[in-house]
Amino acid sequence: MIPRIQPESTATGAGNCHRFPRGRLAAELAPCRRRVERKRDEAGQTIERTVRRHPEVAGELRRLLAAADFAGIDRFVGRLEARDRRAPLAGSGVWSGLQATSGART
Repeated sequence: MIPRIQPESTATGAGNCHRFPRGRLAAELAPCRRRVERKRDEAGQTIERTVRRHPEVAGELRRLLAAADFAGIDRFVGRLEARDRRAPLAGSGVWSGLQATSGART
């Protein structure tokens, strides 16, 4: 059995060896924050573009954005785009217009 390590008393200042200087922490986190903001902006643009073509998926994409699931947004949009490539006339109104025209003749 592995012995459990007990934290030293913080009253004496011992045990604070893992303290990270605030300035350094902020400097280390700044690039990460910039990457997250950039990904959030890119995801927002992707969502706007996708919702114009597929308004029915707006709720799911907003949920993924709220969860900061940028990879999930990419996968979701990728599946929609793949589906659109397999059926290029679906959702464009072209096929339904042809059906309405042919139905009017009979």
